[in-house]
Amino acid sequence: MRSLAVIAALILGAFWVFSGLNDSEDLLWQISRLAARGEVRAKPQAKKVEKVSLDALDPNLEAQLEQMMTNFGVEYGAVTVIDVPTGGVLASAGSSKREPEQGRALSFAPRYPSASVFKVVASAGLLEQPSFDPGACIAYRGGRRRVNAKLLVPRPGERRCATLEGMLSRSVNVAIARSVKGHVSRDDLKDVSSRMGFGAVLPGADAFGVSTADLPVDDDARAISAAGFGNHRISPYHAASMMAMIARGGRWGAQRPAGIPDQALSPKLARKLGQMMVATTKTGTARKTLGRIRGVDIAGKTGSLIVDGLDYSWFAGFAPADDPRIAFAAVVVNDPQKVWHIRGTHLAKAAAKGALFGDTPPRAKSMVAMR
Repeated sequence: MRSLAVIAALILGAFWVFSGLNDSEDLLWQISRLAARGEVRAKPQAKKVEKVSLDALDPNLEAQLEQMMTNFGVEYGAVTVIDVPTGGVLASAGSSKREPEQGRALSFAPRYPSASVFKVVASAGLLEQPSFDPGACIAYRGGRRRVNAKLLVPRPGERRCATLEGMLSRSVNVAIARSVKGHVSRDDLKDVSSRMGFGAVLPGADAFGVSTADLPVDDDARAISAAGFGNHRISPYHAASMMAMIARGGRWGAQRPAGIPDQALSPKLARKLGQMMVATTKTGTARKTLGRIRGVDIAGKTGSLIVDGLDYSWFAGFAPADDPRIAFAAVVVNDPQKVWHIRGTHLAKAAAKGALFGDTPPRAKSMVAMR
């Protein structure tokens, strides 16, 4: 086994030199992945037990965010802000005019469809596949709101295409579904979603249950699900924790879920994901709301999906993009049949500005209702 480990290290070392990997952490991560699959015996490491408190480090910000949601009269709203270096919860608030008694618990309960936030998981899965070229422009047609199996079959004359950055930042459903179908197996998608916290107990949140990933056996159904249309369920706390992990270079740190490796993604892959998610706020789906704020670039992903007559809107990300201090996620649930005032991007922006600059979140009277 020792000789096997040496051979594996030499092979990966050569790969590191010729493929342009720019730090030794990526080589170590590749060896750790072989060890996880039993191909290389890893030296046992002592387990470090760290306790994570869900108590707010900034109770004033938490109270203000709750007041904002209550004043806007959201059907459901929840938001979590995490300190990236320590993993501490800066604020985690919830409000609902349908279930007012739930309060703060709404931010920890994995009850919300993840919508296109799951594209971050799918993108990580694609970046791990040697057969996939993230710079290739994948042709597509239709599928802005829904995707079916017919749209996964290319047709001659399709004029639009998107690279992986475009698929993620502009939420190009058909292109990412086609890519997943062609390059990511069910086992690979299950593996990466697990490493990103789905199906695992998050520190301190065991009483709330676990997030779930919907990964059908059928290739078409699974590809469509990976594009954000599956019955994935997640909490703002998990979404923010996942963003903090990416911001740390793929490392969970004190927020490591039970049974999940600390280094969940390679440092190189995590950096690539972060760079692509900056495009979401510069040229993508969040450019109007979460574009550069006071000189600070934000990396993140939007999500939007109507389920059982309710409109779920998300933003999950971290900031500053080049030197992350906070990770955050917000979901707002509106009734499309009623007048509504804010979406997930507005709540996320208020949370980010409050955490970074100390700004007081806007109240309902200060914003114009939007339809």
